[in-house]
Amino acid sequence: YHWNVDVDWEVSLYSGSNVKKPTILKQRSSSMLLIIQSNKQAPSPEHKNHKPVDLSLNSLLKFVNTKKMVSTFAIDRQDPATKTPRRNDQIASLVIMMNELEQWTHQVRHFFVENIQQEHRRKHNPAGSTPLLSSGQGDTWSLPSDEEIFVPVLPFMETSQPSEATHTDRPSDHPQSKSVLTLDVPTVTESLSLSSSPILSTNDMHTVLNEQVRSIEERLASFDKMYPPCKSTTAWSVEEVTLVVLCPYSRTIGERFVEAVDYVECMLRNQLVAAIGKHIELSDIEQ
Repeated sequence: YHWNVDVDWEVSLYSGSNVKKPTILKQRSSSMLLIIQSNKQAPSPEHKNHKPVDLSLNSLLKFVNTKKMVSTFAIDRQDPATKTPRRNDQIASLVIMMNELEQWTHQVRHFFVENIQQEHRRKHNPAGSTPLLSSGQGDTWSLPSDEEIFVPVLPFMETSQPSEATHTDRPSDHPQSKSVLTLDVPTVTESLSLSSSPILSTNDMHTVLNEQVRSIEERLASFDKMYPPCKSTTAWSVEEVTLVVLCPYSRTIGERFVEAVDYVECMLRNQLVAAIGKHIELSDIEQ
């Protein structure tokens, strides 16, 4: 008995309560002979609708200047509620947002892996050894790893360099991405103006973020040789694999950020304990 399975999904963005007129970011429809069984009982309901998985971006957008499209995030050091680099309202808001993002990506990945990849593989039980997909591309139902994608989050301390340190406008030897997400490298004058800053220069930050874009593109491009194209009729294509890989990757970024902030917090705490010779509790700081 042969069963044809149709799968339709989309990732969309909507403002406020205007759910009926969303901006569709990604969508795909597939229809293929996916399940072969030796019995005539239908392997799945004739129609199955999944509840939408929503994620609010309000917490993120409040830290973005929508006119200039730049981040406005900063810890308010004058706020009485600000105790440490970790214990303040701004970081707390970001951590909540990242936890919500983690839950959303988990549910999205679960939809594709459990309801498409695993569910159909389990129910595909032919009497003979009939391949599930015959695209000639090997195991097209495999799950690739996101470990090869660069994560641009790392806490480190840099010793200030002398003011006479030189800067050049020599092009980078590293491969560059042509993505619209690639950031322009600052001019020499802009770099020199930031040389005395205790934080990374704009040049350094753009270089790190551009490497992230490049590594993502490189990893996704490798899927084209491993999985059926999105224009195919298969239920498991490069489009689904891309989302399945980027979901845990975005979760990793959030986890690394929290770990980095906790690292700075722990470093300052250890320095304080070493300086005064005892542990300081929150009540002591408030006093």
